[in-house]
Amino acid sequence: EGYERAAATIQQAKRVVLFGLCQTTFKAQEKAAALVKRLNAQLFPSEGMLLSPFFKSIKSQRYSMATLEEIRQLATTIVFWGANPLHSCPRLAARYTVFVAGINAPDRHISRKVFYADPYENDMGAFAQRIPVEPENELEHLNTLIEIIEEGSYSIPKELEGLVQAIEASPFVAVFAGRGIAYSKTPQALMDAIVRLSNTISKRTACALLPVISDFNALGLYLALSHKGIDPADSPLIKGDLQSYQPERGDTLVCIGSDPFWFFKEDQIAAIHALDLPVIAIS
Repeated sequence: EGYERAAATIQQAKRVVLFGLCQTTFKAQEKAAALVKRLNAQLFPSEGMLLSPFFKSIKSQRYSMATLEEIRQLATTIVFWGANPLHSCPRLAARYTVFVAGINAPDRHISRKVFYADPYENDMGAFAQRIPVEPENELEHLNTLIEIIEEGSYSIPKELEGLVQAIEASPFVAVFAGRGIAYSKTPQALMDAIVRLSNTISKRTACALLPVISDFNALGLYLALSHKGIDPADSPLIKGDLQSYQPERGDTLVCIGSDPFWFFKEDQIAAIHALDLPVIAIS
């Protein structure tokens, strides 16, 4: 009965809007991607804020990725930019990047140099060196770092000295871009700079770039979209921040493995109620 009612509601909708889909299997994602294409629906992935600018950046620039096991074994310099894995995905730090031994880091995190770029001191400071950034100078810091590595400059700002030295001495560097980037005023410019940074480091030593995603199959969703002929970087069907959703009369909301009402703004929720929009939750 639930399936029948949901299908009828979707068929009657003027516009279907999907939320979530990052916490499900690849086959389910492919089915949903086909549905998005068939219905000309809007899709707000639960990790869209980070991955939408990421996929736009890597479409225009080359970049190197690695498996987490390669990073565990080989990386001796780890950079978290706009990410705190202790809260978003603690197993990343415990199993692969900090508190674990590897070929190039036999004595666990003592062999690794870990850095985090953040406006504030946080619990990462117990084992990592902070790169102080502010919203108004974050892009400037990234561009300065790129120039220093590219040109081998001897004039290095004090807050970047440790990071530059660690990169120069490291056989393998891993850069993790986190959701903090998505909250800036210029998320695309910051993500473009992060990709440029990883490519600049790659000219000197091996470097891998990965987005820090909390949902287990977020990258799978974007691959599923590509399989169905939907460009995750440029398609008008794929949206980023769900707080940009504008409720319209005739919408049907479909939430798959996600609860966007935790993250909607008050005026969005008020509009959804005022328009009496139907909501389908698959969870």
